[in-house]
Amino acid sequence: MNNSTPSSSEATSTPTQHHQDFDDDDDDDDINARDTLSSISAERSDAHHTPHADTDSEVSSNVDSSQSDTTSDDDEDDDEPLLKYSRLGGSLQQIFDKGNCASALAVAERFLALGTHLGYLYILDFEGNIVKAAEKKLALRPHTESINDICVDASAEYVASCSNDGRVVVTHLYGKESHKMEFAKPVKAVAIDPHYARKNDKPICSGGKASKVILTKKGWFKTKQTVLDENEGCIHAIKWHKNYISWANDQAIKVYDVATEQRISKISRKENAPRPDMFRCCIQWVSNDPVYGTDDDSVNEKLIIAWGQEVQVIIMKERSHPQTQQKSKYLEVMYMFKVDFFICGIAPHGNNLLVLAYGDENSDADEDDEENPQGHFRAPPPDLMILDQKTGKEISCDELTIKDYHKYFATDYRLEYNPMEASYYILSQKDIVMAKPRDADDHITFLVGCERYEEALQYANEHEKELKVHSVKNLGKSNLNYLMTKGEYTKAAELVQKIAKEDKKLWEHWIYEFFHRKQLKEIIPYIPSRKPQLDSKFYEMMLNEFLNHDIEQFYSCIKKWPRHLYKASVVIARVEQQLKDMERIVQGEEGTDADGLPVSQSSMRLSTDSLDILKNSLALLYQHDGQHDKALNIYFELGQSELFDYIKKYNLFHCVRDKVIQLLDFDENQAIQLLVAHTDQIPPSDVVEQLRDEENTVKSLKREHLMKYLHELNSKKVPQAQQFHLLLVKLYAENDTEQLHRFLNDSQSFDIDSAFQICEMFLNIHQDPEDRRNIYKSLVFLYRRMGNNQQALQLIINQLADVDFAIDYVKQQRDDSELWQDLINHSLKNGKFISGLLDHIGEYIGDHINPQTLIKEIPEEMEIDDLKYKLAKIISDYSLQKTLQERAQEILLADIKKLSLSLFQKQRRGLRVSHMSACVACKQPFHAQEQSLAFFCGHVYHSRCYQQVCGAEGGVDVSNVRCVVCDQQDNRQDDEESGDEDN
Repeated sequence: MNNSTPSSSEATSTPTQHHQDFDDDDDDDDINARDTLSSISAERSDAHHTPHADTDSEVSSNVDSSQSDTTSDDDEDDDEPLLKYSRLGGSLQQIFDKGNCASALAVAERFLALGTHLGYLYILDFEGNIVKAAEKKLALRPHTESINDICVDASAEYVASCSNDGRVVVTHLYGKESHKMEFAKPVKAVAIDPHYARKNDKPICSGGKASKVILTKKGWFKTKQTVLDENEGCIHAIKWHKNYISWANDQAIKVYDVATEQRISKISRKENAPRPDMFRCCIQWVSNDPVYGTDDDSVNEKLIIAWGQEVQVIIMKERSHPQTQQKSKYLEVMYMFKVDFFICGIAPHGNNLLVLAYGDENSDADEDDEENPQGHFRAPPPDLMILDQKTGKEISCDELTIKDYHKYFATDYRLEYNPMEASYYILSQKDIVMAKPRDADDHITFLVGCERYEEALQYANEHEKELKVHSVKNLGKSNLNYLMTKGEYTKAAELVQKIAKEDKKLWEHWIYEFFHRKQLKEIIPYIPSRKPQLDSKFYEMMLNEFLNHDIEQFYSCIKKWPRHLYKASVVIARVEQQLKDMERIVQGEEGTDADGLPVSQSSMRLSTDSLDILKNSLALLYQHDGQHDKALNIYFELGQSELFDYIKKYNLFHCVRDKVIQLLDFDENQAIQLLVAHTDQIPPSDVVEQLRDEENTVKSLKREHLMKYLHELNSKKVPQAQQFHLLLVKLYAENDTEQLHRFLNDSQSFDIDSAFQICEMFLNIHQDPEDRRNIYKSLVFLYRRMGNNQQALQLIINQLADVDFAIDYVKQQRDDSELWQDLINHSLKNGKFISGLLDHIGEYIGDHINPQTLIKEIPEEMEIDDLKYKLAKIISDYSLQKTLQERAQEILLADIKKLSLSLFQKQRRGLRVSHMSACVACKQPFHAQEQSLAFFCGHVYHSRCYQQVCGAEGGVDVSNVRCVVCDQQDNRQDDEESGDEDN
């Protein structure tokens, strides 16, 4: 690549400059024309580029049949194309019918500029309609021969065109201004400064058969022309981008910097490249596009070049010279590849390249074609391809059947693109085709066409904001119809919830659909109860259907649905009738189902389980309808565990006040807890009355219930329980003798004589040793309550024979000496008791019994087990106690000594009195010659002051003095405490 500076001299053959007005209308039309073009942009945005309604508005191309590659296999026929196509209609047919043929096209932000072989320039909207621009002229004719190139500035106000007539014309679309230049030879390419409207010098760059690239600028007195390049063949293309101009001649492509007036670089044309006049060079600039570049932030400009079969992606970089430190720009080829077809146009397409392909290097005229009997040349249809910008690998290929494509050469096609709208325009002599990337609506249309409804719906949900044609609701309907047709009712039911959402009418529609297909059970889990709430007839219809054919589902709906969704009374009547019919059938009687057929022929199978389910359903309906007593009766009948919760929840104690026995039989524990916790609703007297059994000698279940109820009532300390304590004594004596003794110990609310009689009665009834032992213990307690300790002790000794119990009992009587003597006297007759006394003599016996005396009184002939061991233990215990007492005495004496020494030391401790100290009485400081009196509390007095305070006129006796201040504080504290005690 070479850098060179173009000649700044003017061209040798200076063309004639003209400023010509095409029309003589007044200036008011300028505003109208500008408004017309502005409205086109707004209408285009609102209409979303909807193609003009025309019979041939859609391109006749193979991609319309959902094929993106004409050479693809059958397996790829369902591949979605990447682009969509539409043929521009509008005024184009009118233009081409007049013998006009398109020759050039430029795409602006708000319109298209179309040039023809007759020299006409048309301003079109994006649907092909002529815009009344240039002072309401439908068509401009700035040239007399074919227009070769068109360029529009960034403001879309000026349109430059060049032609074979040697003219370059710049037309102002909204005013009368026009700039015309004439050259001696045909001009093939033209470009104007992107900011032409703002520039005073109105720069224009053009070139053609004269083999020169000329930069023309307006001056004060004449136009200045600078030759940027010459003598390298015809100029085929010129592109002006920002401050850079690029052009292509027969030998190379060059880039020029207008700001520095320096040529940046040159890209030479390959020697074996096809003829430049047969295959036009295509140049496109791309700005600030990270796709083609690099991590270098300084790289902002890219150049895409396609010529013949070569493609190059070039970036512009900047470097500093080591010596001068000046910066300069240079071009660097990032990607380059060759294709097997000829390129008529190229444009960026996201991360890739979009190319308009014409035939291939081996294509020839098809002389044997039946439609071409004379063997004339028949060109192939062009292809619009998407290529990987790095490797040139084909990503997509759409064959376009352009009108009369078989007549055209590569130079008859143009590809222009609108980066703002991401749209591409393919121009031929009689046709303009627009290609655009497929949007969300197009993708959904493709999926629906392939019957991939689920994918279409999922995609619509994810891209709902992008949809303009389709809607999630309509796609959902299509998907539902598809699933229903295929019999996939489970999927369809799940989808209804996602589609209908809060649309009440849509819910009702699909519920009817499932009802008619007898598939209601599939949609039941998704039926809404709120947002939206359906009419009650729909819920009643579904309940009635399930009542007749699916009782389990009926019960499930009753539990799930809120009560306000349907009229409970209506459903209750139907269930009651159904229950009667089912019960008759179970009993062997005849009946009919909901369809009027004998039940034996019905699809419903009767069983005990189905009856229970129906009864549970009826109970729930009664509950919803407020008939709680009826619901409670059913729960009693079925033995439902939620019975007790139901009673508490709806405060139904009045309904079970006379059903105590049924409650206890149903669940004793829960029933007792309920009865004890709600004695205000169900009085204990009512419970006792229902459970009382006069048969005192025989155990019964009712009396066991009564005992457990009164026991719980007493343990909760319910006041009403005291009136039944004597009854509880009787029940304990009958059913639970172990609790009897504890209860007698705790209770004070029974008649002792009656309790004594009850215990004696059941002592004769019980044969179990443990029960009899417990009753004896109870009698011991009653003897004690009666004050008959001697009789109680005799009962313990004679009936229970429990020495430990006897010793404990005597100890509880506050060490009654007579009881101890009775116990010893009886023990001397019984070796077992003597043995027990000897075992516990160290624990219980104190002043009342001397161990030595007790041992001496033991008869010599009495046999005592382990007597030697017991005596040794007594001696050991005595020795241990004595040792403990001695050690405790030693510890006590040591503590006394220690504390006395501490007290003595504190009393001997000196008290610091400084000259800064003051007398507590007179508040005056002390002097060295004065006598003072100091106390351990910290107070210090002058001797004379202390005498005055104490009234000791004869002197102070230091052996018997106290601090006056502290005495006064102690007296006040004593007075306050005395006052508090009086209060």
